[in-house]
Amino acid sequence: MKKSKNKVFLQASGHAMQAPKGQDIVCAAFSILWQHTLYNCNDAEERQDGQVDRITIPLRTENNLALCRAFHRSVEVLAGQYPDNLEFDYEQE
Repeated sequence: MKKSKNKVFLQASGHAMQAPKGQDIVCAAFSILWQHTLYNCNDAEERQDGQVDRITIPLRTENNLALCRAFHRSVEVLAGQYPDNLEFDYEQE
């Protein structure tokens, strides 16, 4: 996760490997957080290249800012609970 003055950039890749694909609760939890953020932010843009998913979110509304903060906190908690399965990096410009 990278935050600039006007946008947030999210990037995800890989598999959590907590369990086989389709049974992995870490992957499922992250996927729900990812999709919730993507589908509820205004004007969010998603790009996929087969290996890496990216979302760009403009911070023009309080809604987008609140959703990005919630994503950040939630993924930090998830990564703390499953440090062997999920890595989370945050950078602010």
